[in-house]
Amino acid sequence: MQQGELDADDSPDQLELRLTGMAYEHQGKLKVYNQIYTTVFDLGWTEKELGHLRPYGEAIAAWLASNQQDESRLLRGQALVDAQRWAADKTSVSKTSSSSLPAANGICGRWRGR
Repeated sequence: MQQGELDADDSPDQLELRLTGMAYEHQGKLKVYNQIYTTVFDLGWTEKELGHLRPYGEAIAAWLASNQQDESRLLRGQALVDAQRWAADKTSVSKTSSSSLPAANGICGRWRGR
């Protein structure tokens, strides 16, 4: 909701936002109820908190710190499978996460082909 709204759906995450009063639905969009929430709970805060929740947060941080160049920082094997399984259940995964998993997949595919 970085732009203050997103398409509304009936996901548990959006329902929780509406029930807590942080967001409301209007004309098919989920909107931030009070703009202070966008200031306090910005992208930096969200990424930090997700790092505690997602099973591969440290790996993503290390990969990003290398400007997405250090392929040794990408997940492999069972760790990659577990991360993909975790991400598949989420209605929204950050652009950072969604770009690192395919990158890891591509690297693993190249290694398997050798």
